Amino acid sequence: MTDGKTQPPAENRLPGNGGSLTPAEAREMNWGRCLDCFEDGIAIIQADTIRYANNSLAKMVGAESGKMYGAPWDSCIDSEEIKTALKSTRVPTGEAQIGRIVDAAGGRLWIRFKIDSVNHQGRPAWLLVVRDLSEYRRMEEKLINVKNLESIAALSGGIAHDYNNLLTVIMGNISLAQASLDPDQDIYGLLEEAQKASEVARDLTEKLITFSRGGVPNKEVVSVAPLIQVAAEFTLSGSNLQCEYDIAKHIWPVEVDKKQISHVIYHLVMNAREAMPRGGMIRIMAENFEHRDHSLMLGPGHYVKLSVCDQGPGIPAPITEKIFDPYFSTKERGEQKGLGLGLSICYSIVHRHRGLIDLSTQPGEGTCFHIYLPAAEQGVAVTEKSKSVPAPGLLERPARVLVMDDEKMIRQLVGRILSRMGHIAAFSKNGEEAIALYQEALGRQEPFDVVILDLTVKNGMGGKEAIERLQAIDPKVRGIVSSGYSNDPAMMDYRDYGFVGRVSKPYHFNELREKIAECILA
Repeated sequence: MTDGKTQPPAENRLPGNGGSLTPAEAREMNWGRCLDCFEDGIAIIQADTIRYANNSLAKMVGAESGKMYGAPWDSCIDSEEIKTALKSTRVPTGEAQIGRIVDAAGGRLWIRFKIDSVNHQGRPAWLLVVRDLSEYRRMEEKLINVKNLESIAALSGGIAHDYNNLLTVIMGNISLAQASLDPDQDIYGLLEEAQKASEVARDLTEKLITFSRGGVPNKEVVSVAPLIQVAAEFTLSGSNLQCEYDIAKHIWPVEVDKKQISHVIYHLVMNAREAMPRGGMIRIMAENFEHRDHSLMLGPGHYVKLSVCDQGPGIPAPITEKIFDPYFSTKERGEQKGLGLGLSICYSIVHRHRGLIDLSTQPGEGTCFHIYLPAAEQGVAVTEKSKSVPAPGLLERPARVLVMDDEKMIRQLVGRILSRMGHIAAFSKNGEEAIALYQEALGRQEPFDVVILDLTVKNGMGGKEAIERLQAIDPKVRGIVSSGYSNDPAMMDYRDYGFVGRVSKPYHFNELREKIAECILA
């Protein structure tokens, strides 16, 4: 030992690139410096004292490697699993074990460690090799989180669909009752309040549907710059916050569902706004990002990275692990807030775009949410489709309307609404029955003026297949697609599927009346 530094024993063999170093190789390479090149933490422990610790291990425990030399090992290495192994009567040499190590700041790192017996300066010693598994565990937990989100999404979608059908009946009957009353009557006002409460419930249902399988993106190639600015300015309207944009000049276009990604930006900016109630600066950045390795949970390729950063208090470490969990919220439960769906919906939307959402946060310094979206292969080709639709007018005669819906309550509701309008209605519970009724009416030379087809039918033919079959029978058929899944491609681009109109559930009296008139007179 010279100058307080350990010299390599002639008989010792130490780990190196591709295997072990011979004593001669170790002396030639200066083995202490060599071991400092390793990402794994390495220590030599002899008589319960640290005789060597490389920089990687010192970094893991939050200490200086020089100060670890000569200290009791258990005063520097705070790991219950390592302590148990080294204090055991039979140390499991050469066996990899999983545990945690606590750093000087109190953080707990997942580790994998191995302990081997070595001969150090002629005396028995332990060689401890520690690998930081924090990043691997973080990625593993994200994969588990994705699977959990997919399971919850499937459940949410089913609940939202049934709930939406109930809301359709509730809101439809409220609007039907209002149509029979004078707006000045007290009961009309009570029904108006019930209608408003139902609309809040409808907004929640739409969030669940977006979170579920019903939120399949309807993609188009767009530039992110206007998307960011419109969503951010809308969110910050009336606030005391300033917004700074840092968008790369030659930013790549992305292929996204504009409505869904706008929702993500809106929610992240709203989070930043709520984190700074006294005002401050929100910074929104967009840059091109080429991912070549597996450092992120993304495939190699070109991405656009969007970042929304605030100057708030930051997010405590225990919360960051749950921040994207459904129904987790730090807000108080209250009217229209604290439901814990916002970030989980954002997570679901970005995941469906084959992207990634992550965050970085520092206590007292703020939080940044980062979104990675795949860049579009082709250039921006945004086309605004303007389709003129005649203003709804009044029908000169009662219309013959065929309604297809698998829910009996909805068929009854629509029957009452159509009867109130003076129309003549027929009903079916699936596409097969609707086709048969349509063919029968054609044979009597009493064709239906319009058919309202439910998009999704349990155990039967749904609206997309039904309209195709009806068009084969009668190319002049006028079909209205009806669904609670407003983000379904057949609802968003209904004309591409052969429909002339759409009506989203839940709907009420005036909306349905205008839609029927609009489609018949168009």
